[in-house]
Amino acid sequence: MSSILQAGTWGCSHGSGWMGTQIRRAEEEESKSERFPHGDRQAAWAGHCFVFVGNQNLGGTFQPCIVEAEWPKVVLSRVTAHADACWAKGQSLTMAQRKSGVEAAMALVGRQYDAFAYAYFLAKLAKLTLDKDLASFFQAEAKVGPICSDVVVREQEAMNVPLGPLKTAATQDPDFVCPADCLRWGLDNGWMENPPSPDWK
Repeated sequence: MSSILQAGTWGCSHGSGWMGTQIRRAEEEESKSERFPHGDRQAAWAGHCFVFVGNQNLGGTFQPCIVEAEWPKVVLSRVTAHADACWAKGQSLTMAQRKSGVEAAMALVGRQYDAFAYAYFLAKLAKLTLDKDLASFFQAEAKVGPICSDVVVREQEAMNVPLGPLKTAATQDPDFVCPADCLRWGLDNGWMENPPSPDWK
């Protein structure tokens, strides 16, 4: 697989801190299925997602950047912000698609971050029962602004990439695509460079 990172390529990282741990625990719990009876531990390695947008003006100088949703908004960051990144370098995209993807990701910079989606994951982790009205509320809130993995989804949609199983790989609600969904999608398609081990510690 090529070692060159092209603009429009998305990636995942392990994530950090207390929230990253909770996301990974929720992802593993939510991914239990016939295929993964104990949860998809390999995909649950991913606690964060982002999109590489090439050289951009960051702090007055042009440098390789990613677009990522970080509380309280979507930001432009140095590509080196996530040293453990696992990139979908094998995804076949045209230059026109990559251009559209970068434009879509850049258009998200400054948008509000959707904190309610994390409330959803934490509620699922705690096995709280959400009534239909509250679930609808969370779904409506998810449309306000993206979480990290939704930056990837919106970029892929802008490139007219068929999302297929992306929205059902781990969490079953299409409004809450999580980092594990993205990673499993990339793993199943053979796109990921340096994928995590299924038994990571």
